[in-house]
Amino acid sequence: KGYAKALVNDALQNLFAQGCVKVSLDTRTGNARARSLYSSLGFQLLEADDDYVHFVYYKNQPVVKKLVEA
Repeated sequence: KGYAKALVNDALQNLFAQGCVKVSLDTRTGNARARSLYSSLGFQLLEADDDYVHFVYYKNQPVVKKLVEA
């Protein structure tokens, strides 16, 4: 357990170490486990529609807040 969280954390660390300042990703609206994972890691919910949920994570972001409720 916890492999997905570890993989995403590792990817974020590697991206930021290479100079990336923003990571965005999408998941299907019905994929509750992925949505929960991304939210728990600090990804901000940017927007949602009937099919997809769009998340964003900024390097050194202050407080995580939801921009839109899904």
